[in-house]
Amino acid sequence: MIPSTFSRIHTLLNTPSSLHHHAALCSLSCTSHYMTDAQTREQAISATLPFFCPTSSLNPSPQVTFAAIECISVMSESFTPRIQETHHKQIIPALLHHTSKASSPAARIRAAAISSLSTFIELTPTPVANSYLESILGRLVTAISEGPIIVVESAITGIASVASSNRSNFDSYYPAIAPILKNVLSSLSIPSAVTPETYLLRGKALEALSLLFVAVSDKSICADDMTAVMSATASFDLTTIAPDDPFRTYLIKCWTRIAYTAKLAFTPYLPLIMPELIRCMSLDVETGQAPDAKDGYGEDYDDEFDEEDDYDDEAEDDLSDYNVSTITNRNGSRITISTSALEEQAAAVHTTLFLCESLQHHMYPYVEETSKALTQIISSSFHDDLVAYSITTFSELVRCVARSNQRQGVRTILELFLQAATSILQNSEDKDGSVETISCAVNGIQHALIYAAFDYGSLALGDYETDVTQLVLAFSESSVTLTAQQVDFLTSVLIGTFDATLQRIAVRVAEAKCSTAMGDYDNHAAEIDRSAEEDDSELISIMTTLFSTIIEMHSSILLSLPSIKTELIPAALEYINPHFSAVQRRFSLTILVNLLESSIVPCQDVGFKQSFFSEFSPLLKVCLDPADLELCKVAVEASYIMAIHVPAIVDDELKLKLLSIVNQAPESSSKMFQIVQREASSALKESGLHSL
Repeated sequence: MIPSTFSRIHTLLNTPSSLHHHAALCSLSCTSHYMTDAQTREQAISATLPFFCPTSSLNPSPQVTFAAIECISVMSESFTPRIQETHHKQIIPALLHHTSKASSPAARIRAAAISSLSTFIELTPTPVANSYLESILGRLVTAISEGPIIVVESAITGIASVASSNRSNFDSYYPAIAPILKNVLSSLSIPSAVTPETYLLRGKALEALSLLFVAVSDKSICADDMTAVMSATASFDLTTIAPDDPFRTYLIKCWTRIAYTAKLAFTPYLPLIMPELIRCMSLDVETGQAPDAKDGYGEDYDDEFDEEDDYDDEAEDDLSDYNVSTITNRNGSRITISTSALEEQAAAVHTTLFLCESLQHHMYPYVEETSKALTQIISSSFHDDLVAYSITTFSELVRCVARSNQRQGVRTILELFLQAATSILQNSEDKDGSVETISCAVNGIQHALIYAAFDYGSLALGDYETDVTQLVLAFSESSVTLTAQQVDFLTSVLIGTFDATLQRIAVRVAEAKCSTAMGDYDNHAAEIDRSAEEDDSELISIMTTLFSTIIEMHSSILLSLPSIKTELIPAALEYINPHFSAVQRRFSLTILVNLLESSIVPCQDVGFKQSFFSEFSPLLKVCLDPADLELCKVAVEASYIMAIHVPAIVDDELKLKLLSIVNQAPESSSKMFQIVQREASSALKESGLHSL
């Protein structure tokens, strides 16, 4: 289809009619994304260049020039990186030519040229882009002074784009550009200049300045400017700005970039920005119930109207005017949401997450209100990514409180977080939820438990970037751990999540078999299933880590809890059986090994121990199979623990299994297996058997 379409476009471009030229270039913009053949792409570029290159013999109308510039902007993204590598000498000078008021009096053309230039240079390889930076930035600065507002907006956006894509080469340009952007910002902050039309321009100026701060490598040269910008934002009267105005999102993102650049120096501005962030996180993005099917939204409506629906054009326009979208929520009902409010909410959560990670205990005064807003998002939001970020942010609040040495506060925030995170896991048992969101909840619980229990006295005041994996758990009487009731509840929830995961895996396998039998199982379906399997395996791995942490932190009370004796241990023993998947068996055996040393061996209930080992020992021998090295390694570790603490359980059959691993031919063993062999040898020595 593309060859025949391009042939017709080429015919129109060769006619003398401007209308034909305009139509052909618009068609090229729409179809260029579908051009995959290199020759066709080259022909499309060559056909477009004469209509905006100043050296061309053609004299196109302004409408045609505008269409050609828009077309080359689309091609810059569709044909990247080839178009940047081979045509930069033609395209960049031509676009620069049209950014000049003398060359292109029409403001619309200049704005389009600047926008297209920004797109093109952003995707251009850095060595090539660097040779044009001076001329591009010079033209953008001139365009700001020339106006009108549509050109100024494009020029400021262009500066932001160039700064963000060429960070390592921007220090020398900063002194010339920053004052101009500051001047734009200050001129728009005068009360008489503040109008709805200038809000967007002011937001773009903030965006460009904050991106400049990130772009420069020497942060000292922008320290005073960051202070000036934050002072300017403090003077903004946000009560005069509509709740769904895009300026609010620009402002939040500006604060985030400045916080990223300023680090601890940003702390004094928390009283300024946190109330606005909490307000944004607390937004109700739902704007009411969606229209019924008779109003144009049928049952099958998703992102677009069904072609067969006789929808009301006027109703659609009304929705567009209020910047809303119609979706299906988690309960299956149709609702309309404010997309701008959703974007604000997401930006606020992202900013709060960064502030929690970088400023930690300085965020303590805002923890209570922030936790309320995050709880509301986690419990009601339909947006999985936003829920995931909210869970991560909530877990970071636990660290913020812990670093402030408010031990009772840690218990309170930890309890609130567990309520929010476990609600995600409980919902996953009833219906299919996002596996990524569930994994995030489990991971968040793991981090929160460590954050709450860790003794931060050993860390320097400014050591905020310590990763959770580097926190050594040093428990003491003052460490904040879960109560017996909390451990019991959390264990039950995690077991339910694991069972739901197994059911999801079983359903997927059954559906794949059914589709294969019907001849409908193709490569695409197989790839989707592989991706889902990887996600589920990752979730099981994260749950294993969390269970290990819970066991390590609460070993003294575990066997007194109903969920451990009646749910966790029986389930784990069942899932070790060979007919379950390798991932399930590793998960179960790892949990049992952790329980073995910390809780089962010290247990005084002789009857329970005898019952456990009588069921566990035969299953352990089956797991001592080098065919699955990871499972075998865990089984060898269990054998070692038993050889030390309960040697009577290590019978001759188990010893022979270990001995066969030790005596396996070295040429067939991998590095991983060599580790397993050494551990098996240690287990044999502890059991009193050293050789054949």
